[in-house]
Amino acid sequence: MKVRNTTHYPTAALRTIICRAHANLRRHQGKLRTWDRAEFRVLRRLRRTHTSGHAYLGGSNAVLTLPCPRVETRKVYRLVWHEMQHLYGYEHRQMGSYYPPDDETACACDGLPEVLEEQAPKAKPPVDRQARELARIEAGIQRWTTKAKRAETALKKLRKRRAYYARTLAQRDTAAA
Repeated sequence: MKVRNTTHYPTAALRTIICRAHANLRRHQGKLRTWDRAEFRVLRRLRRTHTSGHAYLGGSNAVLTLPCPRVETRKVYRLVWHEMQHLYGYEHRQMGSYYPPDDETACACDGLPEVLEEQAPKAKPPVDRQARELARIEAGIQRWTTKAKRAETALKKLRKRRAYYARTLAQRDTAAA
């Protein structure tokens, strides 16, 4: 199972929610046949405040869209539950408005915060442009120095072969005369 998280929500918490939803749904429905290759993409919703998602019936991929900068863990759990039902092959008319009971949702979300909040993105270290350019130049000098050594070796071999053939031709000309 892969979780591709493009939000600033903690990936570990999202993975825990997905795994718990799968374990509880499996208890009710049976084993998900595509679990080994299932992939959940988590996207960020900028304007609205509701969660949404989509998954193909019997497929192995699901997309979850979460609002920012915060979302209730219970809502994420129920969204994952719903999309996993699609992965099992259920259509909306078959599952109705069935969600896990509130006590089961609360039990599954134990140990997790009630609200997931986006974490600030990690700050990139400041880039010293001159130091980076100097390193690039040094690498270029090293690369060209290596090429120059190879060129010298190739030239030595070619001069040696030229001398051999010049000698061979000179001996042949003197023998013919």
